[in-house]
Amino acid sequence: MQQTDVTFQQVLQEIGARRGEAFALRWNGVDFVTNTARMTSEKGSKPGIFAISEKLVRMLGKLARTSERIRIDKSSYNLDKGF
Repeated sequence: MQQTDVTFQQVLQEIGARRGEAFALRWNGVDFVTNTARMTSEKGSKPGIFAISEKLVRMLGKLARTSERIRIDKSSYNLDKGF
């Protein structure tokens, strides 16, 4: 399994985000000092700020910053829902 897939799963698990919300996560929404992530809802509700673990912070820190969005491999989109 690729590092991006594992990171994607960790985001879903820790934040309880929907897949589309996880794909929309932006680098400026992650605070590496306070270990928080700002997530915008797909369903039109207010954005939330979520505590994230040091483990997820390290995982995100290993990903390449090639755009304003955190690039999570689109193959992750097809992962089974039951993890």
